Amino acid sequence: MRIPTILGWIATVFLGVVCVAEITNSTRTIILLVAQALLPILTFLGGSITCVAGLARKRLLTATSGVLSLCLLAYTLGPTRPFEAPTLHPSELPLTLAFSNTLDRGSSPDKARSILDVRADLVVAVEASDSFFGDMATEQAVAFYPYSARAGQNYQDRSGLWSRYPIISAKPGRFGHSSLLVTLDVAGKSLQILVVHVSNGATGSLSDWERDLRSLANYASTLTGPVLVVGDFNATLGHPALREMQRVGFREVHSWLGGGLRPSWPLDRGPIPPLMRIDHGFAKGGVLPLKVSDFTVPESDHRAFLIRFIVRAEVA
Repeated sequence: MRIPTILGWIATVFLGVVCVAEITNSTRTIILLVAQALLPILTFLGGSITCVAGLARKRLLTATSGVLSLCLLAYTLGPTRPFEAPTLHPSELPLTLAFSNTLDRGSSPDKARSILDVRADLVVAVEASDSFFGDMATEQAVAFYPYSARAGQNYQDRSGLWSRYPIISAKPGRFGHSSLLVTLDVAGKSLQILVVHVSNGATGSLSDWERDLRSLANYASTLTGPVLVVGDFNATLGHPALREMQRVGFREVHSWLGGGLRPSWPLDRGPIPPLMRIDHGFAKGGVLPLKVSDFTVPESDHRAFLIRFIVRAEVA
């Protein structure tokens, strides 16, 4: 057997292992954690093996890699499938929310300035430095965002929300690094925003990471009315633990609007482009997205995003 064929079979066996992990909803090793994060790339790899094996007339390898590639394609496209965007009624006022992992290690005021320039109705930041909180407390920022809430004191635990609308309540918690549940009064409607920053399963405890994601989904499912969960989940929709959010009734905003495969991390790896989306917004209960776009915050290794959405009393 020639070396290319041997390599093809080794890669195909690995694709099979990843398929089994997806089917059984498990992430048992760091290797699987990384593989599931890169599921679109693995799908392309499987398709390439199928094409090359077909040209070489390796029928068994062609058939095996082809079936596994289709399995991976299903798990790549299924969770990221788009839904029909709602129609904005003339009487409805759209809201905007800007989210960013601002990366604690940088202190430039350009971070806050780049977010303030977006002029969103709501700003959410995780891994925010003390200097960033200070920049968001200037007279100009407070004039635009008179209401704010924060959670956490150290490094990755720090998260905050700044709002043009009154904050009814704010409750800090912890799913991984931190969480913050904020209830807002938006023109007489109650809107709950859950801010999260889940720990990294690759650099920390894999079991804690998986448990936190599943616990987060269970907790979010108990929230009623219009709910928007935003944050750095350190997970993609290729990870079964994150797909629990969809199982309990949430829809991922980028996927809803056709951008589920648009990556957000990493931005600081030189010539290597962003490879995966680990920053997400999940909506349910009358939170209906109209548009989502990405933008860059200086000194951050994550792409930020801006959601334009409406809040309805009932799900349309």
